[in-house]
Amino acid sequence: MNRATQTVSAVLAIARVTLAQLVRDPAILLVAAGSGLLIVGAPAYAVFHFGEVRKVMVDTGLSTALLAGMLIALVGPVRALAYELEDRTALNLLSKPLGRWALVAGKYLGVAAAAAGAVAPLGLLVIYVVRIAELGEDGLAGPLLLRVGALGGLAAALAVAGCLLAPRARLLAVWLALVGAAAAGLVLLGPADAWHLEVLSAVGLVFLEVAVVAAAATAAAARFGAVGTLSAGLAVLLAGHARGLIAAARAADPAAALLGAIPGLEALSGLEAAAAGEPIALGYLALAGLYAFCYVMALLLLGAALLQEREVA
Repeated sequence: MNRATQTVSAVLAIARVTLAQLVRDPAILLVAAGSGLLIVGAPAYAVFHFGEVRKVMVDTGLSTALLAGMLIALVGPVRALAYELEDRTALNLLSKPLGRWALVAGKYLGVAAAAAGAVAPLGLLVIYVVRIAELGEDGLAGPLLLRVGALGGLAAALAVAGCLLAPRARLLAVWLALVGAAAAGLVLLGPADAWHLEVLSAVGLVFLEVAVVAAAATAAAARFGAVGTLSAGLAVLLAGHARGLIAAARAADPAAALLGAIPGLEALSGLEAAAAGEPIALGYLALAGLYAFCYVMALLLLGAALLQEREVA
């Protein structure tokens, strides 16, 4: 086995362990479950929509999914890396012939997978809530609610079957059953234009934004501990959304070129377009993915460098 294959195998192994650790974390489960309840309950508390129920439901649902993803992106690296370095449990990994980059990348992939596992079903849930709220305005939501209820029963049965058939991967079986049933159940919503596919595109952008913040938090976790991890993640989140305003205010300042080091998270936001019902081009999604990938790789390399300088023995 060559060096590259060994590195990839190590990264994937660390990612699997990290993901298994996070999906069993009560805080992560509470964030995911609480966000789902907020999305489902949006028609009850977001009552001041002034005739734009679809726009309000989409905006509320996607904002909730984004918040859930960001919380996991900030808390995940603390749980998976910062705490392990502080209490020295990471020495078992660092004592092996394992590169610092492989450790940081593996931890990051585990955190990113946990965030994706939460954001994806929440995005599908938004589509159901939007469609039900639209039909509810005309008093036609009853039949759809019955079909969705039957779909939920089927998903629960599949989840139980998955737990029995795959006892060592129960959480994965439950996730696949719920997400698979929700994705297949889109046909129950009506014609294709009722599926609101622009919401799914916006969910993809939500994940890219979460992925960049998670990379910043993971890089900070390699050196600065729990408080530094949260602070760095929040700083990148706030600066990334304010970068455009800062650049406009300091356009004549040569130092404004340094703002390029800050990821422009506004470019990874599709909430406004999805709320307005505007399609998000696949080409834009591809470019946004490449943009996010470049920043993620740079941040992971930074994290590996910070970990190299840290004394953990």
